[in-house]
Amino acid sequence: VVLVVFQVARVVSDIRYSTALEAATSYSAAISAVRAYYSSTVVPAARDAGATVTHDYQDRKGSIPLPATLTIELGEQVSRASDGSRFRLYSGFPFPWRTDGGPHDAFERAALDALSGGKQDRYVEVESRNGRDILRYAQAVVMGPTCVECHNTRADSPKRDWKVGDVRGVQSVQIPMPGLGIVASARVYANFAFMIAGAIGGLFLFGFLLRRLQAMHAAQNDMLSLAEQRNEE
Repeated sequence: VVLVVFQVARVVSDIRYSTALEAATSYSAAISAVRAYYSSTVVPAARDAGATVTHDYQDRKGSIPLPATLTIELGEQVSRASDGSRFRLYSGFPFPWRTDGGPHDAFERAALDALSGGKQDRYVEVESRNGRDILRYAQAVVMGPTCVECHNTRADSPKRDWKVGDVRGVQSVQIPMPGLGIVASARVYANFAFMIAGAIGGLFLFGFLLRRLQAMHAAQNDMLSLAEQRNEE
């Protein structure tokens, strides 16, 4: 029973983690797809039409937001509409007007260090906050051709020697891990039933072997008694 309970707890924990990780991955991938399409299609077309691409587009007539600005505002809007999910875009080289553009805490610093080298494209940790488990997912933001052209030519760019494939920054997603009620799905019940069946089968096997041992022990005692009787004779 202890082994069954332990296995069920482990299965539930794995399901909670994989569910949150899948949600965070999909969330981050969706925002990346929007930014990639905006950078490669919308921005060039707007520039050809005479529009200005800038971070303070709201104060300038005939302008549209930078891809990073669009990503930040989109992430903030989605975060406000969700229950506990959060999105952030940060970098080791933030633009001057982004006062909070660098890493905020130990996780963001560790993710930036891990992803900047290009050896991995995501960084994941689980932390407890106010009695609730939070999955934190960070993904590298890699420079494409249009990104390199823009960043290397802007006068206010903090770095002007970017190359295609460089890690420009990190986009981070926070997802609350689902509660036990949510993960008590058919998969959990199926695993539990399978383990219970295995435990019952093991008990039947143990009982069968025990009875065989008892029978062998009784037969051995009969043989010993017969041998003692023969020896006395």
